[in-house]
Amino acid sequence: MTLFNIYGLSFLLHPYFCPFLLLINNEAVKNIAYTRTLGDIILALIKQYILTMKNKNLFFVLYGASGSGKSTILDLVKSNKGCSIHQKDTTRPSRENESSIETPELRFQKKLVPANYAFIYKQYGYFYGVRSDLLEKATKNHELHFIIINDIKAIKQFKNKFPQSVVLYVHCDPIKIPERIMKRDGLVLETRKKRMKQQYLDFIKNNTLFDFTIINLWDIESIKKQIFNIIDLYKNK
Repeated sequence: MTLFNIYGLSFLLHPYFCPFLLLINNEAVKNIAYTRTLGDIILALIKQYILTMKNKNLFFVLYGASGSGKSTILDLVKSNKGCSIHQKDTTRPSRENESSIETPELRFQKKLVPANYAFIYKQYGYFYGVRSDLLEKATKNHELHFIIINDIKAIKQFKNKFPQSVVLYVHCDPIKIPERIMKRDGLVLETRKKRMKQQYLDFIKNNTLFDFTIINLWDIESIKKQIFNIIDLYKNK
């Protein structure tokens, strides 16, 4: 395996994945000058891929269990110039200790009208709608738009519709989740651990769907550094 460091981020590449990387971006391949080694080719491909994506509008999809820190990330990026967050519609009722301030990513609705959404998906018995108006607004304003989608099938559907999307997995230790977060979603520890385990297994099974992993140790500066490093890769200078 080979370790590359690009723009301050490290990439650990296994030879098994080299053929996939060589096919990742046709536009990048056309712009690669002569290189002597396979490692040089991969390095040049990654750099070219990032550069070609910088001038495109991007959707950032966050995936992770309840309480993993997805809302915390949205709170960090919403004040960043050129970034916006997505407020999905859901038929899920608001929880007892949940407010619109704490859950800016959700708008509670009794019914979802399909015409208003890019698509609708179902999770834990409730429907969630990805709003077409917010996606169009982000595209028009050339924003980096962040959206939480907590379902693998729905992420695949989103990626098929918007192939330029960047998908991030947010991971944390359920034992270390702050008490205020646990009170907010009302999940008992065993249910939380079960869901986190299942989502982690889904992440492993579908690892090629993901572009980055954010490790949440509940150190706000660490989370901030991780997400802003990712934003800086794609944000127009």
